[in-house]
Amino acid sequence: MPIKYLCKVYDLPESSYYYHKGQEKSKNREGLLSLKKEIRRIYELRNGCYGYRRITMELNKTKGVHYNPKKIHRLCKELGLQSTIRRKKHKKYEPGQISENLLAQNFYSEKPCKKLVTDITETRVDNVKYYICAVLDLFNREILGYSIGKSANTELVTKALSESLSKNKRIKKIIVHSDQGKQFTSFIFKKLITDNGHLPSNSRKGNCLDNAVMENFFGHFKSELIYNKKITSEEMFYEDVKNYMFFYNNVRIQNKTKMSPVEVRQNFYKLKKVSNLLGA
Repeated sequence: MPIKYLCKVYDLPESSYYYHKGQEKSKNREGLLSLKKEIRRIYELRNGCYGYRRITMELNKTKGVHYNPKKIHRLCKELGLQSTIRRKKHKKYEPGQISENLLAQNFYSEKPCKKLVTDITETRVDNVKYYICAVLDLFNREILGYSIGKSANTELVTKALSESLSKNKRIKKIIVHSDQGKQFTSFIFKKLITDNGHLPSNSRKGNCLDNAVMENFFGHFKSELIYNKKITSEEMFYEDVKNYMFFYNNVRIQNKTKMSPVEVRQNFYKLKKVSNLLGA
């Protein structure tokens, strides 16, 4: 309803209405100016460390009035006030070169050290985090090399692979398969593979089935050692891992072959030797 009709109903001059309305606007302006001064005072008092959220909390606390944070945010913007916040530093990760998936979930290998798979697992000992990288031969499921560290870095994976390759220097074009972790796609790790005449291979992104055999090994490792024994020190942990790797390779019988991994390998070379003698 228009103002002039309301004024007639209440027998008031329109000028009185606009006068009081102007007074109200003036009071609002004065209130905003006063609030802005208080905002600036708090901002300067806290050396610019307070953003609009903390300024709102301090205003509510000292004035006993509940201010809307959105309003304080708007006024801070009008005043050009911004907290000197500690911004999070995000490390920009540049992904390494992803290799073709040469394995393609074909985990069968007819000869020793022709297809190797590797991965990293994490565990805790006495509330300290450790990482283990292992390299497994798909021919007999033997662990050819492993390394332990407190950081899942490139050094961890290159150490495990170097140990594995050093045992089979005469063999070339070994497929070395891993996931797309930054350690395994790093220039250093790839160079270690190619400089020795071997072939790098990577799983598809986010597909753990492409490296299922390695996942299976770490499952056994954790259930049979980590979860089955109370390890109380770093020295004990290193010794227990060493003993388990020996047990897994030399003693632990596999369901499929009814032999340990080392026995499978030894049996392969015995049969090959016999075959060569017969052929001669």
